[in-house]
Amino acid sequence: MEKLKSKIFLYAEGSFKLGLGNIYRTIALGKEILKKCFTEVYFITSSDIYIQDIIRKASMSIIVFKDYNQFFDIVKANNPDVLIIDQTNISVELAKHIRTYVKKLVHIGNVSKANEFADVVINAIIGTNYKNKVRVDEFNTKYLEGPKYLSLRDEFYDKEGSYKYTGELNKILLSFGGTDQANLTTKVLRNLNRLSTRKKIYIIKGAGFKFDNELFKEIQKNKKHIVKVFKNVSNMSEIMLKSDLIFTSPGTTLYEACSLKIPAIAFCQTKEQKNMHKDYKFVFDFYEVNNFEKVMIDLYESYDSYLQYINKFHFGEGKKEIVKECSTCN
Repeated sequence: MEKLKSKIFLYAEGSFKLGLGNIYRTIALGKEILKKCFTEVYFITSSDIYIQDIIRKASMSIIVFKDYNQFFDIVKANNPDVLIIDQTNISVELAKHIRTYVKKLVHIGNVSKANEFADVVINAIIGTNYKNKVRVDEFNTKYLEGPKYLSLRDEFYDKEGSYKYTGELNKILLSFGGTDQANLTTKVLRNLNRLSTRKKIYIIKGAGFKFDNELFKEIQKNKKHIVKVFKNVSNMSEIMLKSDLIFTSPGTTLYEACSLKIPAIAFCQTKEQKNMHKDYKFVFDFYEVNNFEKVMIDLYESYDSYLQYINKFHFGEGKKEIVKECSTCN
C-alpha cells in the first residue's frame, strides 16, 4: 500500500505593526519540513496581499481566510496532522477550540496560557533570557527554548561563519526588517551622515517599508558617503557578507548576521522589543545612543570578544530538533 503524505498547516500573520519576521521564519521552517519529510505543507494566513505574494514567491502553497470562523472551518475540514501557530499571545479559546481538529499542535513564540493545549512550544527568544534548554511542563507540553531554536533561511546555514574580518570599517549595511515601523533606516542614516570618514552604505528596504520620501530626502542631504538602496532582495546573505558592520532590529536579520559572524548592532522598534531583548548585549534603544561612531568602532575593533559572546548562543543550531518536533518525521 502506498504511504500517504502527512498534512502540515503553518499559521502566521504579518503586518506593518507586526513586521514580517515571523512570516520569513515560518516560510523557512516550512521549506525545511518539505525537504526532510514526506508531507504536504500549507501556509494559512489572513495577511495583506503583499505578504501573500511573499509566501507565494517562496513556492509555498497558501490558504487565505477572512476571519477566525473561516479559519476554524478550514482546519476542521482538512484535519491536519500538525498545526503550527507562529504568534505571540495566542488566545486560550483559539488553542482549546482548534486542539480537537489536529493531531499535533505546535506554538512558536508564545508565552500565554494557551500553551497548556500545545504538544510542543518553541520559544527562541521570548521568555527565555537567551538561555537554551529543553523541558516538559506539568501539562506534558514540551518546550524548546533559547536562540538555538531559531529558524534561519537555508542561505544562512549554507554560509554559516563565512564572514571575513578585515580590520577596516568601510562598508555599513542598514536593514530594519520588512516594515521598519519606527523608520530607523532614515534615523540611522541621518547619524551616519555625520561620520568623520567616508563610508559605503547599503540600505535594504523591506516589502512593507512606507517611509520612502523621508529616506530619499536624507539620502539627498548626503555629500560624503556612497549610498546604494535595495528592496525585496533575494540574495540577502550576499549583501550582508559585503558589509563590515550591520545596523538592524532585534529580530531575524540580527540572528542571520550572527550566524554569518558579522558584527551587528540592533535598535529596538518598540518597547516590547526592548524588554524582550534586554539580555542581549548589542541591542540598544536608538535614543540612548549619543555617539554612533564610538559604538560602531568599539564593536568592530573588539571583534574577537564579539565572536566569543555570540558563539555561546548557538543561533539556529537546533534545526533538526525543530523539524522533528514540527512534523511527523521520525
